Amino acid sequence: MALTFAPSQDLTGNLRDDLRHATGPAHLRLDTRIMALDVATRSGLVTFLRGSASALQTLAPVLDSVPLPSCTPLRDAITGDLSYLGVQPDPPPAGGLHLDANGALGAYYVIAGSRLGAQVLKRHHAKSTDPSILGADRYLTAPTGLGMWKALLYQLTEMNSKTNGAAVIAGALDAFDVYVRAFEALEPGEKTHDDE
Repeated sequence: MALTFAPSQDLTGNLRDDLRHATGPAHLRLDTRIMALDVATRSGLVTFLRGSASALQTLAPVLDSVPLPSCTPLRDAITGDLSYLGVQPDPPPAGGLHLDANGALGAYYVIAGSRLGAQVLKRHHAKSTDPSILGADRYLTAPTGLGMWKALLYQLTEMNSKTNGAAVIAGALDAFDVYVRAFEALEPGEKTHDDE
């Protein structure tokens, strides 16, 4: 179930704060799903990488339109990790997400923020005793996170949430939903390439 943002909600004019407030429940929903995965195990790491890859593939056309650091290195890192683990990436999902420039910035907010969250996952991943799992670390250690976040924050401070906020927030909520749906599609009981 996608969460929505009602433009009638109060916007403060500080877009970063408004984004954090308006997307809090969606962020928690995604974090809860991801943190349930044990990325120190093969099955948990593969599920995390496949879900992240699916979401990034869905968001790629939108993210590529944002004049901020590219997300392509992240997609390449996931593909490299899946290949290292001997897992074929899933085909790109049908359809896509269609957002205007402000909505695309909201989607970028989710990706840039995920890089900060990857630091927590990286620590869990490092607890693995399996060298093959430890070797699949390109995505979790990708150096693009801080640069993406700083560039995004600069862009957000240049914008006024009262003017552009509703579209940016709606784009972020859409991106969170893309991620949640990508992970839901991989829930136990679903056949994965790993099972073949």
